[in-house]
Amino acid sequence: MHALRHYYASFTLADGVNIKELNEYLGHHDPGSRLRFGAAGNDWGSSISLALGRLHKGEVLGVHVTQIFAEPETDTETEAAGLTEQERADRAW
Repeated sequence: MHALRHYYASFTLADGVNIKELNEYLGHHDPGSRLRFGAAGNDWGSSISLALGRLHKGEVLGVHVTQIFAEPETDTETEAAGLTEQERADRAW
C-alpha cells in the first residue's frame, strides 16, 4: 500500500503540483521532512524522473534513468525565439 503513495506522489509532482502542498496532503507534519529527493526510473519511470528533475530543480538531488532519450535535430535559435524566459530556463539543463 505504501508503494501506491509513492506512485501517487511521483505522478502528482510530475504534473507540477507544489511539493509543499503535496507534503501537507500526504500528512507530513514537518514541512522540511521530504523536500529533497532523488528520482530514478526506467521505461515510463525515466520520463517521470526527468519531468521531476525539470519541475523541481531545487529539491531533486539527482536523476538516474536507464532509457536513452534522443530528440530530432532542430533549429534551436528559431525555436527558442518563440519561448518565454521561463520556458528557456526550464529547458536549460
